[in-house]
Amino acid sequence: MTKKQEKELLIRKLADNESLISELYDLYGQQFENKLFWINLSTEEKLHFEWIKSFDKYSKLFEITIDDFRLTIPKVDECISIVKRMIFNAKETSIHQAFKNALLIEANLAEENYFSIFKSTRSSIMNILKQLESDTHRHINLIKAESKRSK
Repeated sequence: MTKKQEKELLIRKLADNESLISELYDLYGQQFENKLFWINLSTEEKLHFEWIKSFDKYSKLFEITIDDFRLTIPKVDECISIVKRMIFNAKETSIHQAFKNALLIEANLAEENYFSIFKSTRSSIMNILKQLESDTHRHINLIKAESKRSK
């Protein structure tokens, strides 16, 4: 696989991951009393999905590059598998476990700096990348705060 193909596949998989995270949060919103909290997170993840999906177009125009291939396709596949398992088990998940799952997902995105691997000469793309990173850290704080309220 060429670097270009790898980049395009990585972008699609990252977008898929965001879509699955949104689906998971939506499921949690359907089963827990703090529905609005989960639905708001889900809505933001849907937006992230759309943003990352749009990178595919810019990638083909060579306006997005990957600076560092430390984020590999197998790593993203592993994340996708974990979120799929969480979705499968969502109905049996307690509120306490839902918060743990959400923190695991968001912390993994933050620790791996998934979005910092992308570079672009377009300021609009760089602003989206910064927003994705910022939102991930904000989600961690929101989840921690909501978890404390729900005890």
